[in-house]
Amino acid sequence: MMMFIKKPNTLLKSLLLAFSFCGIVASSAHTQVASDPIKSREEGAELTFNLLEGADCVVSTSNATSRLVERLETISVDQQVFDSSFHFQASRGNSVTLNCRANEMHGFLSLDLGVPDQIQRYDSVMAVNIYQGGNIIYNYRNLRAGSKIVSVLDLESSEVSINPNSVAIELICSDGYRCELHAIDATLRPPISLTFSSDSEALEYESSRPQPGSTRTDASLEEDLLDTFVDEAQEAIREEFEERVDGILDGLF
Repeated sequence: MMMFIKKPNTLLKSLLLAFSFCGIVASSAHTQVASDPIKSREEGAELTFNLLEGADCVVSTSNATSRLVERLETISVDQQVFDSSFHFQASRGNSVTLNCRANEMHGFLSLDLGVPDQIQRYDSVMAVNIYQGGNIIYNYRNLRAGSKIVSVLDLESSEVSINPNSVAIELICSDGYRCELHAIDATLRPPISLTFSSDSEALEYESSRPQPGSTRTDASLEEDLLDTFVDEAQEAIREEFEERVDGILDGLF
């Protein structure tokens, strides 16, 4: 009898773990789909959101022709093909700004912004300012066709004294008939308590953050580090499921 009970116990554990882990993978895959601004989603069902969907946003422009266009497009940046969910558009001497306020369920904003290669025909030159708490934390000048910006904003940063969850992206068209800046990625991610499994990992991330005006390489390394921590957090969730399954089986047998 003891041998009979042990076998289904192992089998049930394997099945429960498999179903639980599949649920994690399915949830992760569904989260990626939810970042599409056209797809509908049930509020609070996922942990990551497209900036325009997951935050309260207001667009301000310097004239009537400057605008924010929310449209899915396939573009080329630096001879590489990307999908864009929205883009900024302004004429010479004008600007357009996206101002957003994230809520407490969001801890990070990852940004991947690019100037499409096709803008080269307009000989456009532009500048981009990224604000947090009303102050410029990143500024980029002399951007042209093929330029790319990658950055991650900590929406819980203690270095921002007022409203760290308030961010803005400003495009200033310095020269050229038309300037464009496309959002290849603008994703709100879960807070530090859900992303990092220990205080030491959080401190390691914080120490790696690039300073204002950081290079593309520095910002890319920061994004890679964040992805690594997210992967480790998912592994921690899987281990927690395993512990819960053990508790259920102990009660059954």
